[in-house]
Amino acid sequence: MPSTKLELLRGHHPMAASAINFHHKPFDPSKKHIRIKEVREMVWRSTSWIYAEMKKGSFPASVKISPCLCVWRVEDVENYLIETAKRIGSGVVEGVTNE
Repeated sequence: MPSTKLELLRGHHPMAASAINFHHKPFDPSKKHIRIKEVREMVWRSTSWIYAEMKKGSFPASVKISPCLCVWRVEDVENYLIETAKRIGSGVVEGVTNE
């Protein structure tokens, strides 16, 4: 039986979870970034759904800031929402406002 969490993370235990590899984007300080809470609020989906779609490649990749912190580019999430709306035919037209 492993004696530390580190041994569990290294996979020395049969019940250890395997790591999921995502392809993260490089950090660009000129872009606005948001954390998972704000992403969930924008797309009205759960954290698990977001990561599952990222794994499939159908949701924007995150930007890894540190070993424990990922953020998303706001413009990537906004573009995802626009493209999804267009694909399902929700009637969203770019550049048109309700003024």
